[in-house]
Amino acid sequence: MPDQRPVRPNVRALVAVAVIGAAPFALAQSTPTLAQHLEATKACAKRECIYRAGRDLQITITGIGAANAGVVFERSNYEGDYYASMGMAHGCVIVHNGKAKPAFSELAFISPVTGKVHTSWQECQVKK
Repeated sequence: MPDQRPVRPNVRALVAVAVIGAAPFALAQSTPTLAQHLEATKACAKRECIYRAGRDLQITITGIGAANAGVVFERSNYEGDYYASMGMAHGCVIVHNGKAKPAFSELAFISPVTGKVHTSWQECQVKK
């Protein structure tokens, strides 16, 4: 006659699987987006802000809100971790992951009108 004892799950193994399986979600939730990082670390004085990301990106916007605001790309490296470009249709600076970052692409949009960082060009675009 076969053994009729109930099978008990290995509680330690179940806990380990649950913790390991949840780790990527916990990490993803605690890592700020590119837009959040740029907004949190920008340095502003009067109507000028400096934005930095990684080793390869530094942008300064002078005259924020003025008709003659200027954007200076002090460091921007397509081959590095971050680079930036200018969106002529919406008037925002676009920050991209460079080739040195993982394959997934994340964008942030900086408004020369407000100095704020956005996650889409629609949010960033100046309403005329």
